[in-house]
Amino acid sequence: MSIHVALSHVTHYRYAKSVDLGLMSSACGPPPLPTPILNYSFKITPEEHFINWQQDPQGNFQARSSFRRRPTN
Repeated sequence: MSIHVALSHVTHYRYAKSVDLGLMSSACGPPPLPTPILNYSFKITPEEHFINWQQDPQGNFQARSSFRRRPTN
């Protein structure tokens, strides 16, 4: 008999004023395990961003996201 687990996590950031988004690191990828990960997704908004996946010394995946800055008037 196999056991299946579903996990969902959502993080929202809300600010009182308008802010610029800079470089952000998220340690949220599945680690390399002997048990296979059947399905995995990672979504960041706003859509105008670039993700660079890296691994830390312990083998955990990290997403380094950079966002396009809004033009200032």
